[in-house]
Formats: sequence, structure tokens, C-alpha cells
Amino acid sequence: MLDERHAEADDLGPLTRAVALLEQSRSAEDLARVAGRLAEWLGGPGRSELRRAFTDWLWTLWRRLERRSEEPGAPPEELTLEEMKMTLEERVSRWPEPYIRQGIEQGIEEGMQRGIERGMQRGVAEGVQRGLARQRALLRRQAEARFGTETAERLFARLRRVEDQERLEEIGEAIVRCETGDELLLWTDT
Repeated sequence: MLDERHAEADDLGPLTRAVALLEQSRSAEDLARVAGRLAEWLGGPGRSELRRAFTDWLWTLWRRLERRSEEPGAPPEELTLEEMKMTLEERVSRWPEPYIRQGIEQGIEEGMQRGIERGMQRGVAEGVQRGLARQRALLRRQAEARFGTETAERLFARLRRVEDQERLEEIGEAIVRCETGDELLLWTDT
């Protein structure tokens, strides 16, 4: 008894080899290779029935591989072994298309997601910087109203280096608590 799924194809005659190769086929490319060999082996006269049987079998295997139908149906009557080989080769050449398209779509989706995330991060960072700049400007105006332009300018020079929201709030409280501009400036040095 021959287990064609595990047989070494080189140890068999051409037609038995074809049966083993068909059983071991896992892709349309494999089937196309076998169809080409069968077309060579069965090229002589008087083999039309055998050629038809292998064409039907190739059709059935291909339809199952493609998951086109549980019941693959009969191939068109005029389909030859050579045409079956060309059909399989054409299908093999188009096989990557859906995967390429899917990869492109997935890449676009991932790119958009990364872009959105980066945009949000950049937006948050810019928003924080704008908020800090407004708070610095407000503190400058408050210091100017309380202690004059010179103190406000000196304070503002120091405020440019402050990136911490809480520290800016502490300076705002110090503007209210300190009695003089010098005291405020001395306090901001600590």
C-alpha cells in the first residue's frame, strides 16, 4: 500500500509521482508545477481520458485550496491540462495582491494611529508651553503692577527658565506676600 502523502516522489514512476505530488501540494504554485509535469508526461496520443482525469483532479484541489467551495464542482469541459496549468500560474501571480493590499491598508491604519498619537503628544506639549508662557506673562504683569517695571523685567528673565507649573504658582503667591521687589527677587533665587 502506498501512502502518497509521505512518499518520496523521486522513487516512483511519473504518474504515481504526479499522484504523490498532488497529494503533497499545499498551494496553487505546487499544483501548477505538477500540472506542467503532467502535461509533459501525458503529451502523447491516446491519453485524453487520463489528461481529463488529472485536469478534473487539479481543478478540485485548486478550488479547495482557494476555499471557493466545499463542493468544487466540475471544471469547464473544454479546460485542458495546459490551460489548468496557466490558470494556476496566473492565480499564483495574483496571490500576493490581496496580501499586499491588506499590508498597505494595515500600514496606513498604523501610520494614521501613530500620527494621531504623535499629534496629540505634540498638541499637549504645545498646549502646556502656551499655558506656561501665559502664566509667565501674567506674573510679569502682576509684578509690574505691584513693584514696577524694573522688578518685573528682572523677574521675567528668571521666569523664562521655569518649566514647572507649581513653581510658577508659588511665585504668584510670593508676588502677593512679598513687601518689596528686592524681597521677591531674593525669594525667586531660592
